[in-house]
Amino acid sequence: SVTEACRGCIAHECMESCPSGAITKINGRAFINQEICKECGMCKKVCPYNAISEVMRPCKKSCPTGALHVDEEDRQAAVDKNKCINCGACMAGCPFGAISDKSYIVPVVNALMEGKDVYAVAAPSIAGQFGPKVSVGQIKDAFLKTGFKDMVEAACGADAVAVHEAEELKERLKRGDKFMTSSCCPAFVSYVEMNFPELKGMISETVSPMIATARLIKKNHPDSMVIFVGPCTAKKSEIKKPNLAKAVDYVLTFEEISALFDAFEIDFQNCSDLPVSDATLSARGFAQSGGLSNAIALAAKEIGVDLKPVKINGQSELKKTLLLAKVGRLDGNFIEGMMCEG
Repeated sequence: SVTEACRGCIAHECMESCPSGAITKINGRAFINQEICKECGMCKKVCPYNAISEVMRPCKKSCPTGALHVDEEDRQAAVDKNKCINCGACMAGCPFGAISDKSYIVPVVNALMEGKDVYAVAAPSIAGQFGPKVSVGQIKDAFLKTGFKDMVEAACGADAVAVHEAEELKERLKRGDKFMTSSCCPAFVSYVEMNFPELKGMISETVSPMIATARLIKKNHPDSMVIFVGPCTAKKSEIKKPNLAKAVDYVLTFEEISALFDAFEIDFQNCSDLPVSDATLSARGFAQSGGLSNAIALAAKEIGVDLKPVKINGQSELKKTLLLAKVGRLDGNFIEGMMCEG
């Protein structure tokens, strides 16, 4: 868009540089016709007064890997699957709800209606999702009233993951590795695999708490169906990985489970505050920035490992830290990476 800094100069370099003829002069100032503007940025580059501000589409601006681009012909946004890490940032950034992921709510409802043994594995962040006055115990009862066999905290698997990851780090350091990265955030793992393939071997082979909990449920209940419920759309891509297949059947976001509760007319005020004691306090803090390192630190201390965590979140921090790791200048031996900010 053109700002007040426009001088309406005689040279009108912005108009001359525009490849689509989107710029005209109205009342002595440049005007950009957004319907034919290609968002190429040429006018901004040539304006001697910096009078043109760059307005990027929210979806494109929010994408941490540059996977989203706008077609020059039809002006439609498109996602480059070779760059997309399924983090869901574009969906959150789009003000029109024009981008969506695949929903599994229909097969989940069908399974519930058929009376199958469906278990919900709930992410720690489910606490507070339905208001400050709704407890996790009431949420568990809501799952039961909806037809789920049980609700199990994903943090249940986090305790086992912390111990296993600490032991894995010990073995890696023993064999000469300088560091190891976390593997719980699927978007972070995809980011490393796509942008730093030489560091792929440094990613922890320990599964995420979601997978660990699901495997435990299916070990005890072989004929059950497991649904993960959480805030992260990237989990929908994680369950499709060949080495993790059949652990989790479907993933529902908090928005989807909220819609399901509404469809079943669940009133939390009428839900009992059931006991929930699947995990430790440190395991419940797993998903918070630094929570994974804190949990692993406890396990590492018991087996004599000096954990030196580097806690990072967001694309800019991730890129900087991974570049340092790539050239051997990482100040630590464990990278806890989270794609989301905060």
